[in-house]
Amino acid sequence: MPNKVNQKLFFRLELTATGEKHNLYSTANNSGYTGTSLSNTLNYSQFTISATPEIIYNIYNTVKLKAFAGAGFSFNNAFYNNYKTVTNFSNISTLVQNKYPDLLNTFVSFPLKAGILLNKKIEVYGAYAFPVQLTQYTDFSSSVKSYQIGFNYLFGGK
Repeated sequence: MPNKVNQKLFFRLELTATGEKHNLYSTANNSGYTGTSLSNTLNYSQFTISATPEIIYNIYNTVKLKAFAGAGFSFNNAFYNNYKTVTNFSNISTLVQNKYPDLLNTFVSFPLKAGILLNKKIEVYGAYAFPVQLTQYTDFSSSVKSYQIGFNYLFGGK
């Protein structure tokens, strides 16, 4: 590897805000009774603020190009709109459940990241965060994982 003196292992803290909108719909025919059907609808918005301490290692170093890989722990705090689950039973009766399912507001995820730094200023990366459970029910579950492609401009790069 060229320029071995400049290879670095370093720590950084990344702060992130994301917003998502989910529209979920499911149906089941013949839910145990002849000629019946069941449908569920859940629409919700999620806004998440994350703090991610990361350890980054420069795998390849030159003056104009650095390649890096890293990992961290992402501490997430999620906020949800006033959502509800609506269940229709054969278009005869409707059950509305506010704030169901109960989604976790705080959770920890584990992202991996790899990318390049060009001219000490422009960083391009890809990241993957492993799945994390957002519900705690025995008969169904919901999880979140993420894929990221990002671009950072470093103002203080020397």
